[in-house]
Amino acid sequence: MSVSAVRAAVFEFITEAYEKFTHIFFEESPPSQESADEYIIRRPTFIPEGFELVNEKTTGPVLLVYEKGSDYISYSQQRLENVSLQVNTEGAELEELKFNGLPAKYYSNRGVQNLLWYDDEYLYMVSSTLDRDTVFRIAGSVETAGADTSP
Repeated sequence: MSVSAVRAAVFEFITEAYEKFTHIFFEESPPSQESADEYIIRRPTFIPEGFELVNEKTTGPVLLVYEKGSDYISYSQQRLENVSLQVNTEGAELEELKFNGLPAKYYSNRGVQNLLWYDDEYLYMVSSTLDRDTVFRIAGSVETAGADTSP
């Protein structure tokens, strides 16, 4: 009797805080293997009433932008491999938390709420001029791999 080994990459948020911005990237812990899996687009199923989709990019990193008057919602999804981003956190505090059982970061800056979280394959981000609760509700409507959706 033999058991085949399952190799999975383990990723974690790495943050480097500077005076005017924070650099967020992912460090992959071995063992690793190239992911040749199909890119699965996971869209939010909840968008507040009255918002219209004004920009949609679904090749490579996903970007969906919704607008209603001067308010907007931006949703992005991208593979974890080689993800690196800089966020303007000047005057804002980066809050580490668990979101649906997954590692997440939240910050509010200049009237924009931002929530980043990741599962085994993708980094997700919702940014909006709407309030924190609405941002979390939009993010909660995205079905991610490994998310704990129990109450």
